[in-house]
Amino acid sequence: MPTMDRRALLRNMGRFAVVAGVGAAGTTAGTTVGRGSAEGLRQRHERSATIVGTPQMTVLTDLPSAAPGNIYYTSQGLIVADRHGTTTQHRPATYMNADFRMQNYQGNKVLTWWEVVPDQRIGGRANVSDMSFDIKHSVDEVSPGWRPDLHEFLISPWNTGLHCVYQPIPYDLRPVGGEQDGVLYDSLVVEVDLASQQVLRSWRASDHIPITDSYWSPEPNELNDFGFDYFHINSIFPVDRDHMLISARHTCAVYKINLRTGRVVWQMGGKRSDFGIDRDVSFTWQHDAQMVSPHTMRLFDNASNGETVDRPSSRVIWLHVDERKGRVSLKREVVHPEGISSFAAGNCHGLPNGNTFVGWGIEPRMSEFDPAGNLVFDAKLPAFSYRSYRIAG
Repeated sequence: MPTMDRRALLRNMGRFAVVAGVGAAGTTAGTTVGRGSAEGLRQRHERSATIVGTPQMTVLTDLPSAAPGNIYYTSQGLIVADRHGTTTQHRPATYMNADFRMQNYQGNKVLTWWEVVPDQRIGGRANVSDMSFDIKHSVDEVSPGWRPDLHEFLISPWNTGLHCVYQPIPYDLRPVGGEQDGVLYDSLVVEVDLASQQVLRSWRASDHIPITDSYWSPEPNELNDFGFDYFHINSIFPVDRDHMLISARHTCAVYKINLRTGRVVWQMGGKRSDFGIDRDVSFTWQHDAQMVSPHTMRLFDNASNGETVDRPSSRVIWLHVDERKGRVSLKREVVHPEGISSFAAGNCHGLPNGNTFVGWGIEPRMSEFDPAGNLVFDAKLPAFSYRSYRIAG
């Protein structure tokens, strides 16, 4: 399994600007970017692209077999493009936005996104608007120190908000070479009533997953200076009302948890996997894990952290999950013909016609593949977009 040194983290987080507001200080082009500060995010956002007028992707492939539906992504604001990639709506932003998409809330189509809040050190704000960007609900600090993080804002089938939250807490880091009075950047799953911002349920990683499970192993002085983002949650998927599938980048593992009881039902991957995993199944630094059927999981396998490269290309994989036998097997995979390797971010989702839409995260690209793995839509973006979506309706 992979290792991650501090130099890699600094490079990665400097480039990606610790957009979650939780990573360590980093540098890009000689400019110091503070830990998740609004100013650091603004600098990274502005450096990512210089766009005059309305941002526009460059479409490289657009076949008739591509699915219908608008495309949602972020580039110096929120962008809606038509099925062929032409921008039709652009809501400019000074600070960074992420995870922009159309969802359903109480029977209505809504737009949702995360945004940086100036002068806020960690986390940001999650917004719900009508289709004209008139904001109806915003989720800010739902509990002291709990602010939504960019990695996930999903409206559940029962109309609650599911959010990733990062929180620095005092913690004994001696098991990983740190100090007794160290700082842990903990990961939380938080379910919120969107109208009242009331926390309904929550789950904290450090209550269930030991910090020694992490593959992030910085030097002791760096660990003490910057804190320990040992888990790094980056996706939440509701299996049912109580059970959630969560992805943790820094443990290279996916977990099925019971949000009502807090119990970890199982862990897939990482140092203490409950499943036997073959080499062709093994995933690392992954994002966006979802169950697409009772026994099939799909995820975006980054396979790189920018320093360690575990596979030559990032990929989307479908896994057959046999909980009873404790085995996982590879059903199929998709890689880009150009062999794109994305060390941070990325997402994938199924489309009604059977195609799969992929956002390549830190690599400013989006693609669509048919069920046979053929590329039917492909475009270069004007800047990186944490996630990209094609959504019909």
